[in-house]
Parts: sequence; C-alpha cells; structure tokens
Amino acid sequence: MLVPATVAVFGILGVGVALFAWQKLRYDLVAVLMLLALGLSGVIPYTGLFLGFASSAVITIVSSLVLARALVNSGVLFGIARGLHRLRYGPTLSFALLVAITAGLSGFVSDVATFTILLPVGLTLGKKYGLPPSKFLIPMAAGAIAGGSLTLIGTSSNIVLGSIVQTSTGLSLNIFAFTPIGAVIVLAVVLLFVVAGLRLLPSRTGPVGSGDRELLPAYTLELIVGEGSKWAGRTVGEFEGEYGEEVTVERIVRGAVEWAAPRSGSLMENGDRLILRSRAENMTELLQGSGLDRAPAAEGSGAPGRPVPEPLGPMTTAEVIVTSSSPLVGSAARELALRDRYHLQLIGIARQGAFLTRRVAETPIRSGDVLLVQLPERRTEELFRNLRVLPTGVTPAAVEGGRPLLVVGIWVVAIAIAAVGLLPVDIALALGAVATLLSGSLSPKEAYSAVHWPVVILTGCLIPFGTAVTQSGAAGQIASALLSTGLHSPWAVLAVLLVVTLLMANIIPNVAAVVVMAPVGLAFASILSIHPLPLLMAIGYGATLPYLTPVGHPVNLLSLDIAGYRFQDFLRFGIPLTLISVVVMILLIPVVFPF
Repeated sequence: MLVPATVAVFGILGVGVALFAWQKLRYDLVAVLMLLALGLSGVIPYTGLFLGFASSAVITIVSSLVLARALVNSGVLFGIARGLHRLRYGPTLSFALLVAITAGLSGFVSDVATFTILLPVGLTLGKKYGLPPSKFLIPMAAGAIAGGSLTLIGTSSNIVLGSIVQTSTGLSLNIFAFTPIGAVIVLAVVLLFVVAGLRLLPSRTGPVGSGDRELLPAYTLELIVGEGSKWAGRTVGEFEGEYGEEVTVERIVRGAVEWAAPRSGSLMENGDRLILRSRAENMTELLQGSGLDRAPAAEGSGAPGRPVPEPLGPMTTAEVIVTSSSPLVGSAARELALRDRYHLQLIGIARQGAFLTRRVAETPIRSGDVLLVQLPERRTEELFRNLRVLPTGVTPAAVEGGRPLLVVGIWVVAIAIAAVGLLPVDIALALGAVATLLSGSLSPKEAYSAVHWPVVILTGCLIPFGTAVTQSGAAGQIASALLSTGLHSPWAVLAVLLVVTLLMANIIPNVAAVVVMAPVGLAFASILSIHPLPLLMAIGYGATLPYLTPVGHPVNLLSLDIAGYRFQDFLRFGIPLTLISVVVMILLIPVVFPF
C-alpha cells in the first residue's frame, strides 16, 4: 500500500512531467511549482526546501557558463570558425569535420554557444557546395548534443548526476569520467553522417537557402524617394521595369495615405516611402545613383524620449536569423526602439512562406525570420549574442579586448586542477570564473548575462525533488514493480533505465530526467546488491542524447527555426543514431563502470 508521501510524490511527478511535455509553461516555472508542491504537501520540510540552490551542481553550472562566455569573448572559437571556413575537402568530409569539432567544443563550452558560433560556417559551406541547411543542421545539432556526453561539464544533467553520485556513493566523478564512451558516441554521429547523412536528410526550403538564388529569402524593404531622385514623377511600372522581376513595389506611403499594390501607372513623388520586395544583393543597385535611401529612423518612433546615439565607428550590413529565444520575437521594430537601445537599424525582413507587405517598422518579428540589419562593425558579436540572432555567414573578428591567451590559460588550468583531483570540480571552476573577472577578461555584467538562469532555477528546484523520490519510497516502489515482471539481470536493468531516461529526455528537460530516474537506479542497485555507478552512468548518458524530437534540446529548436524541418526529419537521423548509441552504451558501460 502506498503511504501518503509516496502518493504525493507520484502525483507531483505525474503533473510535472505532463507540464514539461505540454510546454505551455516555462520549464523553470514548472520546476518551481513542483518544489513548492513538495513543501505544501509536507514531503519536504520548509527549512530544506531551497537547499538545492546551495548544491555543488548549481555552483558548477554557473562557473562553467561564466568560463564559457570568457572563451567566446576571447575570440578563440571564432578563430576556429574562420579556419573551418577555409575547408577544401568536399561536402561530406568538410561537414563531417565540422560535426566532429562541434561535438568536441560542446564538451567544454555550452552546446548552444558552440552551435551558434559554428552555424554560420555550416551555412557558408552549404552555399559553397549547393546544399540547403536541411542537409546538415540536424547532424550539427546531434554533434553538439553528443559532445555533452564527453565530459562532466558538457551538460547540466551530467553535472547534476555527478552531484548525485557523490552524495549517494561517496565517489567523486573525474571531469573526464564520461569521455571513453562519449568519444565513441561522437564517432557514431560522425560516421552516420558520412555513410548516410546526406541521403537520410531531406531538401527543405527554410528561411536560409542554399547557393540557389531561388531558395534565398526575398526581403520586405522600406526606402524613401529623396530630393532629386530620378524616380520622382515617374511611374511604378517604369521603376519595376528597370529591375525586371528582382524588385516589386508592394506599397506606397505618402503622408497619412497608403496605396497597397499600386498600379503600374501610379506616379511616385519626393518623400514617398516605397515598401519593396527585393533580394539583399539588389540593395546596392537600388541605392546607388537612384536617389532612393533607407527610410530614416523608421523603427525609432517608439523609442524613449532621448537623442539617438551616434554610430560607434564604421557600420556594416548583416543578414541574421531570429531564434525562438530572441527578445525580438513578438514585437515590431517600432516598439523595440532598436536604434536607441542597440545602435541597430532594421533595413528589411524576410519570412519563409509569407508575403509581407506591411511597413518594415510595423511588422511583428517571428522566430525564423531573416533580418537585414545595419549595425556598428565592432559590436556585431555582442549584439548577436544579446539579441540571440544568428548570422548567415562567417562572422568578423571577435569582440575587442578578449585576451585569448590569458583566458585559454585560465580555462586550461581550471580544467587540469579538476582533472587531476587537486580540487573538486565546482571549486576549480569557481576559481577559474573568478580569475577571469579579476583579470579583466570578463566584466561582472557579462558574467551575470552569461548564466542561463532558467537552468539554474530548474536545477536548484529539482535536486530536492530527487531526494523526495528516494525518501518517500517512490523509487523503491518503481524498482519493485519492474522487478516483479522478471527483470533481474543487471544488464537488462541497465538497458531499461537507459532507454526510459533517453525517451524522457526527448520530451522533458534532461536535468529533470536525471533527477527522476537516478533514485530509481539507486533503488535497483540496492535490491540487486550491485554497485550503483553503472546504472547511474546509464541514466546520465541517456539524458544527454535527446536526438529524436525538436523539443528535446535547444539546438534542435534552432535547427528547426533555420532549416524548415518537420518533426519526422528528426526521426530520420535520430532513430538510427539513437539505436546505435543505445547498443554502444549497453555494451560499454558495464565494461568501463563494472557492476
């Protein structure tokens, strides 16, 4: 018979998993609700409710994110990206190397940051070889995800698992404890891409196409007929006839009057704003010698009442993709006051599958939109990070003042101290993070912005939930129920825990999957009288590999935004990769971590 605490834990767990899978509420909010429910139900006393935020896992996550931001700012990763851009090995080998390097870097740097930095390299290589992004973004995302299985700090779920292992067994996992099997998993990703990747993945038309001009997005632009323009007093038909099918006039704005789809005989006048549909490469031709100019401060009318700042040095034009986590999503440029806040001007907007005719400043921005923007050259990387947009080509030099040698030196020393066991991982990385601040390589503001606070909240809230699953007896109940079906072989138990965790990680945050399943693994180990480490490692590896769904990992969502993928496209590459990874892990985990 289930005791009340067990009933409460199962109820909270069931509702929590359903809310995670539903995805209508933020996952950090769901974690807070689960934690408060544990306190209100009496499962955990109020005095111990927030002790998860004092765990070594939270400190390790925060410190690793700060160190990763310092590495990104140093320019080292952008140097690697520029080097990859020079590859001359043909499409298959070039992308295989790109996937491998993506995986290797994401073992130490945030997988989202790694994917974001190397994505422009992939897009540029795709254009060079005539491949749409749908042919290579899922393998790149899989490489970034698999890279999380390389080290203890590769992903937050590994860090949480390391904390659970230390608490439950007294063992302290080395920072490279995951590496032997993780390296084989990364190799499987690369080999699958080489053997079948280009054939498995479809040719989809996303916001960013291949080298084919017909697949590239057409922008909605807003230009003004200036004084002395050669087009003042001439017709729309004459204007469009000059550029053929490359440019069309969708709307004319004259004062408070607007003409949608103007006739070819409509006359244009000085001061008219023209809403055009054009490709980015036609901008130079449109502006040079025509008397047309970018509509001044079109997006700034909603700005706070202060003067527009002067541009910071030379300006540059860039095409960027809006990600689902961008603060731009849901707002129009007029509301965002981009010039006042970011020294950035929106020139044009393109949306796959949509025919935009509204004024640029009044068009709400959506995830997956491609924006044509003008911004200060020296602040490109900073603005791309803050606005969470992705450039469609290899980016210029890194943010000025990155001190690459010093930052890399601090990072290497911190990793080495943790690897040889001189200090625990959380202490070694915390010292490294503080060293970057004291050296001036990273400002306090940048350090705070580097921390992905939703993950910190998720981790701090769910760690006590893992304790509740154990102490309430819920984990023992689950283990006993499975054992009653005849599941007695340690290898079979390991396989079941691995597969269940992997499937859970495809629909709920991987930290949640680890926290829920680790107590079950410990209960199995106790009942079977075996060492718990192989079962816990199986849970850890399973949580790091959500290949099957676009919602399983942020990099999958990024690739979905950009390449125009459908749900089944992730299954095409994810199912064989998952099967290979499961077989590898079932065979190798008991060898590397004996029962």
